[in-house]
Order: sequence, then structure tokens, then C-alpha cells
Amino acid sequence: MAFLTTTHFTYSAAPGAFIATSSFTAARTVRRKRLLSRLRITIVPSPSSNDHEVQLFADDQEVIAGLDGLGLDPDDFFAANAAIVAGKPRDARVGRCDCGVVGCGDISIRIERDGDEIVWGVAGTELRFDAAQYDAELARAAADRSWESRERTAERLVRERLDRRALAKAGLVFEWASGRARPRLFTITLHTTSAPDRQIFVEVPWSGDVEQVVAAALAALAQRGR
Repeated sequence: MAFLTTTHFTYSAAPGAFIATSSFTAARTVRRKRLLSRLRITIVPSPSSNDHEVQLFADDQEVIAGLDGLGLDPDDFFAANAAIVAGKPRDARVGRCDCGVVGCGDISIRIERDGDEIVWGVAGTELRFDAAQYDAELARAAADRSWESRERTAERLVRERLDRRALAKAGLVFEWASGRARPRLFTITLHTTSAPDRQIFVEVPWSGDVEQVVAAALAALAQRGR
């Protein structure tokens, strides 16, 4: 709240004399509301990398495309926590180079939470988002499975349902599962704790029935874990 000082002059009985009096009037400071962007997340197929990419929009502007890159695959983007969950100022990887390999020409943004706003530093430009809308959009995108193909659904279910402890007792570590690596096959790769650079391939037929493929893959892994 600011105060304005107003001075009044009153004529007195003495010839030519004026008495100055002051009063204070409260004046509300008018602040211009900062315009904030809205975060929008979409997930689309990426044929060039044989996976999908997470596209990040500030309003209608696609951020990664403007940086000559490819969005991360959802498995990488949403691993553990979303790459762009805001907290203390930090650099967050949100993209990769056009070859599709993470670690090659990665794209990062500077991100922090400033009160009820989220701030991105992107190639020298500052973008600000309303924190409530931003957090809600992240949660929505993380829970959305509508983009998944049958192969991607099978891959996720195998990751979620496999018995990692049984594999560990057998000296094995799960790496990845894919229904896209070889035609008509569903592939799982493992490595041993003693030779982490040596991959072990486990394959089952791809029938097109997600639950059937997942059950066969888990049974094959259980055999390895004995």
C-alpha cells in the first residue's frame, strides 16, 4: 500500500496569509500481472528412432524442435521422476539429438521453482509457467497411456511385473524389453553381475496378444532366475 501526500492552502484572517495543511490519502499500488505460459505435453511416435518422443509446448511453441533436437522417449523422460519436476535450480535433460541416442547431443534446460511460478531457462530465453497448471500437466502426462502401442504396453508390463530379486539371486540384471527390436519376436536383455558388458538375449514369439506375450516373457525370465 502506498500513500499520497496532499497539501491544502487555507486563507487566514491576517491579510495575505495562507495556512498550509497536509493530509495523507491511501493509494493502492497497481501492479501489472505477468503473463505466464501454459505447459502442454504430448507424446508422439518417432519413426527415425523407433520409439516415441515427449514434446514440450510453452503455449503453442514446441520447445525441443526449436533447439534442433528430438524429445526424450517417455521411458527416459518419466524414469523415476519427470525430468522437468521443478525444485532447486538445476539443469534437466529434456531432449536428445536427431540420431535418437541419449547421451549424444543432449538438450538441457535450466529449471527452478520461484514461489507459485516455474522458471525455465532455454537457450538464453526465460519462460515462466503457473506452478499449479504446470504440476497438473506433468501428473496428467505421466498417467496417460493412450499413446502406447501394444508393443510398448507389453514392454512396460514386463518391467513392472518381473521379479528383479530372483534375477539378482541368479547374478542377473534386467536391462530392457522390446517388441520392436526384431520382427515377430519380443526381446528381453539381461547381463550378469560378473560381466556387465556381455548381454544375454531372451526371446519369445510376438503373438500380438499383450497378456500372452507378457506371461511368456515372465516365464522365460523365471527360468533364467532359477
